[in-house]
Amino acid sequence: MVAVLNAALAQLIRVLADGNYHSGEQLGVELGVSRAAIWKQLKHLDELQLEVQALPGTGYRLSRCVDLYDAKKLAAAYHKRVGVDASFEIVETTGSTNSDLAGLAERASRTPQFLFAEHQHAGRGRRGRTWVTPYAGTIAFSMLRRFECGAAELGALSLVTGVSLVDALADHGVPRLGLKWPNDLVHRNARGELRKLGGILVEVRSEAEGPCAVVIGAGINYALPEAGFSIEQPWIDLRALLDLSAQNRSQLAGDLAAALAQACDEFEAQGGATYLERWKKYDVLSGERVNVQRGTDSFNAVAQGIDDRGALLVQADGALRAVQSGEVSIRKQP
Repeated sequence: MVAVLNAALAQLIRVLADGNYHSGEQLGVELGVSRAAIWKQLKHLDELQLEVQALPGTGYRLSRCVDLYDAKKLAAAYHKRVGVDASFEIVETTGSTNSDLAGLAERASRTPQFLFAEHQHAGRGRRGRTWVTPYAGTIAFSMLRRFECGAAELGALSLVTGVSLVDALADHGVPRLGLKWPNDLVHRNARGELRKLGGILVEVRSEAEGPCAVVIGAGINYALPEAGFSIEQPWIDLRALLDLSAQNRSQLAGDLAAALAQACDEFEAQGGATYLERWKKYDVLSGERVNVQRGTDSFNAVAQGIDDRGALLVQADGALRAVQSGEVSIRKQP
């Protein structure tokens, strides 16, 4: 069940976002509703992966502080890095930011349009996977941008996007970052174990020769619930890697959006060669044994980096083969 995030529930979250206890009476006065109405709204919070703690005689609080987006801070961080403004919209909840912007593809321009969501209940990953984002637990956004070239020239865009985001996170002090072809941001711990930090989804709508309307979706685990939440693979969030008290989610989100916009400008003007070269230092598969899945078929191989168009190169059965993005699922073998 997905909670209906009405205005009253959104206002309640904003009051509780500080992580402090608030009595039912105080909440009722602040929100202008009865204590019974407050209790009714509180029951919906677990549907957003927001755990409520109740202390008799004291009140209610969220088990984790919720760092909500601030439009001014987000836009300021973006402008500081890029030097120009862009179109930003922040929504409390939506099915998928990628789907929302894809519906505006006909209005795409070279000026990027961004959509940020505190919560997604039908986010989409590669190969049709559903991705649910806990309320304010991730940095989840999509960007709509027009490219003048045809879709065939955008094959490396997912990799360019990954490098831009990892570079920006590294600038903020996130350690041991890597990229897992084609679109996973990962962290490698001291034992060499990989955990997913985020992902990218690039969707292209175009005529045969261009231009293209491109939607790039990004999701970075920021502060996920410590219990009652699961992802299909080992994961980690920025809370485990950074002192979030010294960070600001909105400023970080604006910086990531700016890095993505800059990368797209450079990719369109100069191609992706520079980014693909930088990819190599983050490549966590190179030299590793992997299993390549193509539909119902699969084969074992050794990853050998990427080619100049962003395809994965693998050594299998004595031959070097190029694997195109979108056709395979890669799983690192033990």
